[in-house]
Amino acid sequence: STLTMDVYRENTFAFHGRGRQKACHERLHGGLLDQWESFMPQNKNSMNYVENNSGFKGEILRPLSAKILPKTIMEKNAVVDRTQLYAISGRSRKIQIQMAKEFGVVDYPAPAGGCLLTDKNFSRRLKDLMLVQKEYSKRDLYLLKHGRHIRLDEHIKIVVGKSEDDNNNIEKMYDPHRDIMLRHACLAGPIVLIPNGLMLISDEAMLIPDGAMLSSEGTMLSSDGAMLSSEGTMLSSNFKQAGENIDDIIKKAGTICAGYTKTKHGEQAQILVISGNYEITVNALAPDTFQSLMI
Repeated sequence: STLTMDVYRENTFAFHGRGRQKACHERLHGGLLDQWESFMPQNKNSMNYVENNSGFKGEILRPLSAKILPKTIMEKNAVVDRTQLYAISGRSRKIQIQMAKEFGVVDYPAPAGGCLLTDKNFSRRLKDLMLVQKEYSKRDLYLLKHGRHIRLDEHIKIVVGKSEDDNNNIEKMYDPHRDIMLRHACLAGPIVLIPNGLMLISDEAMLIPDGAMLSSEGTMLSSDGAMLSSEGTMLSSNFKQAGENIDDIIKKAGTICAGYTKTKHGEQAQILVISGNYEITVNALAPDTFQSLMI
């Protein structure tokens, strides 16, 4: 339904008074009659169930199947011209793909891919982000689709790549001014991201061994306040922080990272902290020891 909804958003000609503001209480839905979704089939019974239990009976307009469904309040009141709506049904996406082509819509998910909100793992991660973390960005939402998500506490979550493709996607979303990223120094394994990890550092800039400072925005500064290049040292394994010790967080992430390599439980592993280009030594943890932290 993602495709069909995006297509219809381009198609505004069915609304009378185009170009003018009009008061309207209709809910648009991209679902098609008899189109099977990952959560429930889009047949008349399920559509009626949604209307009856949503509190919006008669107000949900499905533009792509409207002509083969009962009229909505908006259609009855001539706010929408029903003759310009569609009578599409079934699982085929040929008509919608052709419509997308005509309207110039080229960037859309693969048809029949299903809605992410009906995916149990994605929904669980989204709920955690909204109810536990509470503050998040668009990038944080995209991250929900990739890797294993492990929550250490209400402020700290790590994302662990599950495959080379995962690693590539996580690396693309890495922000060197906000995040901490690490991987095993020698062995093949996951990229591990601590989203907004640099934001956990004290609000005041701190001295690190080479005489550089790290500001609260994650910007590297020299001792005289000049900005350092991206190749400069961002973090050190022995800097001090008021409150939460970022070293402990990095080490926890490192033990989890090592656990997803060929390193055996309890063995030492060298972890490269990419955000700073230095290494730490940790003892690997088997994945089942932190299974309870998985989101």
